[in-house]
Amino acid sequence: MMTSALALVALLAPVAQDPPSPATVTWEDLAAVSATGDAIVARLGRLAVPTDHAKPDGPQLELAFAVYPSTAAQPGAPIYFLVGGPGASATEFALEFTTQPLFDLRAYGDVIALDQRGTGRSRPSIADAPSFAFELPLDAPSTRASLAEAHAAAALACVRHWAAEGVDPSAFTTAQSAEDLERVRRALGHDRIVLYGVSYGTHLGLEYLRRHGAHVERALLSRVEGPDDTYKLPSNALAALEAIHARVAADPRFRATMPDFLGALRTLSAALAEQPVRASVPQRGGAPLEVVLGPHDLQLVVASTLGDSRGQAFLPALVEAATRGDFAALGHFARGERGGEVSNAMGILMDCASGASAERRARSAREAVDPRFVVGPALDAPYLLEVSRMLAGPDVGEALRAPFVCRKPVLFVSGALDARTPPANVAALGKRFPRSSHIVYTNTAHDTRELEFADACAPLHTFLRGEPVASGTIELPPLPLMAPRP
Repeated sequence: MMTSALALVALLAPVAQDPPSPATVTWEDLAAVSATGDAIVARLGRLAVPTDHAKPDGPQLELAFAVYPSTAAQPGAPIYFLVGGPGASATEFALEFTTQPLFDLRAYGDVIALDQRGTGRSRPSIADAPSFAFELPLDAPSTRASLAEAHAAAALACVRHWAAEGVDPSAFTTAQSAEDLERVRRALGHDRIVLYGVSYGTHLGLEYLRRHGAHVERALLSRVEGPDDTYKLPSNALAALEAIHARVAADPRFRATMPDFLGALRTLSAALAEQPVRASVPQRGGAPLEVVLGPHDLQLVVASTLGDSRGQAFLPALVEAATRGDFAALGHFARGERGGEVSNAMGILMDCASGASAERRARSAREAVDPRFVVGPALDAPYLLEVSRMLAGPDVGEALRAPFVCRKPVLFVSGALDARTPPANVAALGKRFPRSSHIVYTNTAHDTRELEFADACAPLHTFLRGEPVASGTIELPPLPLMAPRP
């Protein structure tokens, strides 16, 4: 059912000197509403591309993309929005990201929102249905093995469903998506484009720069997932936890019961490892739910709350309550991690194909058992390594993950408290991007809080105008910590 990685070697070779002629786009009207509530008259384009770009005469799939017209009197190069996920729909989320009151990209050029293969309006779409559920028992603590096995089984069922429908699972790789983007560019006749990628969209954007950087005028990449950053590292959480620790230590509301946040978190983890606890979780209109909690449950909840700034503001109160023996909040969130649904086959296949180098895997394994990093392996839940082993799908190999040099203007943007795509990801790219700058926003995580503040947006606008931007740190106001319960 699945092909080996060797079947994709041709994808990683240099682009042919004489690419095929641009395909024909079919158009339809698209009614849309901006983030500020204004009606937008847009167009939706559809384009057939090869399922495997190494086999241009083989089966095809259909890409969909929206074109949101520029509001500028003299628009510049079109801006291609690359949404995160993988698996999210750009035609659905583009307006939320690109038409903010303080950050409206239409002021610079048309915005092109491509639904990556397998997502949104592209066909087939394998990112959101059907769903395959998994559920872990509540009367025993969760473990990495139990969660990984349950999630991998559901993921395998999801992928097998689409394979039975005639979908080739080996077709969903970042390498293929980068060639999709190039086909759209050529079909629209854009000689130069601007890339704006967020989260996984930066992973795709970097691969496009590697392959087709000659056509990129500049790239704005926010919350950067580098070529070998798909597997998350436990150490990436430490900076966020240390920042929370410092804020808790300075907050008089926590002084009496939890002055040492990191110490309390490590003590709690050790206690749960020695003796799991039974949490009583209130249920609306019913009897309380009993959930048995262990250290892995704590790791999962901590990793989940670190995902955005608001979760981080809530975490100290949750930990403080647990240190006093009140496990209701921890049990509530742990209950949510015990089960779920797998429906995003596209995202699973893309991440598994991107894989990780041997060095990255070894480092992840070392850090997963290092108590200094508190979250253990949970930052990478639901554990791509186990899922990819069960799927036995293609890994596009070291050519996708290898370093490359890019001399185009690139502005990297990071949240200082981002545990998933930390500033360290950009530092690792280093000197290979000699015309790059790096803006780090304090007091924000994987969310993009900077778009709420005019001063914080200023360097982004400067860059989009084609002017140089210096690297630096920009202070954002912190979200207030949730107070502990009396």
